Amino acid sequence: MGITIDFLANHPGLIEPVANWCCSEWPWYYNDGDYSTAYAYHSRTAVLSGIPCALVALDEGRLVGTIAILEEDMDIREDLWPWLGCLVVAPSERGKGIASRLIVEGLKLSATIKIPKIFAWTEKLSPHLRAAGWKYLASPSYQGKKVDIFSIEPNKWSVEQ
Repeated sequence: MGITIDFLANHPGLIEPVANWCCSEWPWYYNDGDYSTAYAYHSRTAVLSGIPCALVALDEGRLVGTIAILEEDMDIREDLWPWLGCLVVAPSERGKGIASRLIVEGLKLSATIKIPKIFAWTEKLSPHLRAAGWKYLASPSYQGKKVDIFSIEPNKWSVEQ
């Protein structure tokens, strides 16, 4: 059957594992790993449109990845809004193109809801974002790590890039 991408809102039972993944990946973002904070945050993304809004990647109903459009994702850059973030793929599923599919679907959703420009920050995916047409903006230190910030205009982006 392959990987399908759907709204988290259509799979409310997946809010808990999505919150667990994100809390494990970025504990500092959720009050030093407070699961209840992560659960509340991701519950708000379980909608069918608007901001925030989360998508999930499923392999025959099994959660294999997630991404979300967020109001804010970097407290040191509150001037940038909105963000494509919370990109997590199950460790056993990495290297299969799932992250790329989630980014594509996140950009399609961004264009559909008329977001003129969206931002992302990353520690690891800079070469992939550059290759996909994202514009590099800056490399600040964030939570003790060097990260890169990118932007893209979803309505001008295409899958062919």
